[in-house]
Amino acid sequence: GGWRDNRRMTKPEERTVVVTGGTTGIGRAIAGRFAASGARVFVMARRAPRDPLPDGMSFLACDVAQAGQPEAALCQVGRLDVLVN
Repeated sequence: GGWRDNRRMTKPEERTVVVTGGTTGIGRAIAGRFAASGARVFVMARRAPRDPLPDGMSFLACDVAQAGQPEAALCQVGRLDVLVN
């Protein structure tokens, strides 16, 4: 009994990851680790990063407190495998 997800786990290089608050601090470090594993990483924040993002990371302007902005930002991502908030 019970629900079971039989889909295979995607390889790190096949994953699409979104990290909110990923332009600085811990969020940036988490995003960097996913990018280093080969994942396609999007960082969402209200303001653009001060320093350029490393290869494999893209910026999405988004204020998660504003209605409609998170949905609009995620529409740009397409498939989503991992969300770090």
